[in-house]
Amino acid sequence: MALIDQWLGRFDYSERHSIEIHANRGDVYRALTRIDLGDSRLIGWLFSLRGVPLPARDGDSRLPMTDFLARFTALAHREPEELLVGAVGRFWQAKGGMVAVGPQDFRDYAAPGVAKLVMTFVTEPLTTNRTRLITETRVWCSDKSARRRFRFYWYLIRPASGIIRREMLRLIKRRAERGSWRDGEGSSRGCFH
Repeated sequence: MALIDQWLGRFDYSERHSIEIHANRGDVYRALTRIDLGDSRLIGWLFSLRGVPLPARDGDSRLPMTDFLARFTALAHREPEELLVGAVGRFWQAKGGMVAVGPQDFRDYAAPGVAKLVMTFVTEPLTTNRTRLITETRVWCSDKSARRRFRFYWYLIRPASGIIRREMLRLIKRRAERGSWRDGEGSSRGCFH
């Protein structure tokens, strides 16, 4: 059973994107944990619209994937198959209305007026040196009020969210196919270490 099904099998909203990569799943997983979202001006621009500016280093905007994932709660991983993070909040509020919930309480957390989000990255081997990378985001709302508020928010942000996810997949593909994770570029730490 996929980790995402174990952690959030019942949900109200979902979005899924995938890309084929000419690299083995281990290389794809390593590239996933080492990309820098700041390499995409589009992602930087879309994040800034949401009020999440990327930190600048040497005049460039930087956001290593490990820093991005650290904004979520690390829930589970099976390297190199799957990585899963989550968050609880009132995402429709200006600052996201984040609620601190640790992994031990995440599954059962159901306070009124909040939404629970999980995001996964799954590597699916197609051949020895070809992998499909899938990202899926699921959201469960704890009550009618949260569903109503999230529905409006989802309507507004879903197009940009989809663009960000597809752009992330392209960055991972480029890095995995170049093999640049081997050359010491980027962070070697994962969100689960």
